[in-house]
Amino acid sequence: GFHLTREGGHSQRRIIHAADATGHAVQVTLEQKVRAHPNIALFEHHCAIDVITSDKLTGKGVHGGAPALVGQPRCHGLYVQDESTGKVLTFEAEHTVLATGGAGKVYLYTTNPDTATGDGIAMA
Repeated sequence: GFHLTREGGHSQRRIIHAADATGHAVQVTLEQKVRAHPNIALFEHHCAIDVITSDKLTGKGVHGGAPALVGQPRCHGLYVQDESTGKVLTFEAEHTVLATGGAGKVYLYTTNPDTATGDGIAMA
């Protein structure tokens, strides 16, 4: 169950724990909210390869230096690999959020999951 506690330096109890699995409880709750939201598409078993940025598009002749792509660098989406087919897909997006977790697996010993490789940080 959940319990509210006070941690070092706090004058009030303001830290909530879910037994010894707080991270799991947060993840399950967020996943339920994402699955229920009508404007969020969830692509499981897909791996982000790189962000598509305006500086990558211009200079390569892809858009011929279109005015919309000139100026401040901007993210236009992601290149993503479908792990079931191996195909690389292009996801165009007005807004892109990289919520990929941490980079704990850069260390030999960690309690982080095997997916915490820091790929999202490297892409950003």
